[in-house]
Amino acid sequence: VTLRRSRIIAGAGEKEQEVKLHDIVRGYIRNVGKGLFVNLRGGVVARVQISHMSDDFIPADKIAQRFVKGMLVTGKIISIAGGKIELSLKSSVVSGKPEDDNAASANSKLRDISDVKEGGVYRGVVTSVKDYGAFIKLEGGGRVSGLCHRSKLSDSFVKDAGKVVSVGEKVKVKVLEVDAKKRRLAFSMKETDLDQDDDDDEDELCT
Repeated sequence: VTLRRSRIIAGAGEKEQEVKLHDIVRGYIRNVGKGLFVNLRGGVVARVQISHMSDDFIPADKIAQRFVKGMLVTGKIISIAGGKIELSLKSSVVSGKPEDDNAASANSKLRDISDVKEGGVYRGVVTSVKDYGAFIKLEGGGRVSGLCHRSKLSDSFVKDAGKVVSVGEKVKVKVLEVDAKKRRLAFSMKETDLDQDDDDDEDELCT
């Protein structure tokens, strides 16, 4: 999912354009349930099935914690049939890049906290969940782990971290801060922080 303003699609006053297969489009989430419905340009509505919400697995009971009504998202049109439009929000589909391969490359280079890049995106596993957030161990990083405060678990308000993540769950995180002296890492799982812009690689998975 990407939320950068530089890629906002046609706005008010611009001529309506036809939505075509494989188009990269932007719109606002209008409804959140077992899937998502997104308002695109010209009054067009697209559906996002759970399997195309993210490259990460999202349990059905946690969809509402990751996506909220009114959230601006970018996706790729993957199907147009019978008047129904299917949209994918998976970064690997939108960018055409094999996300899992990039993640494996990033994590394979981790040996110590000094190898972690501030602003980098990594794969990890939740090792502990507290009231104030979740502790996440980076895959392939030995003992490299950090905290994702509950305010950074989702773009929506999180009162109970246990309702967003669970121990053993595999997640993707962005490194917000590296304190090598205290050996502390601060992570974010918010979609707005994990946002990747195809025209700007600053948020790409580290390689």
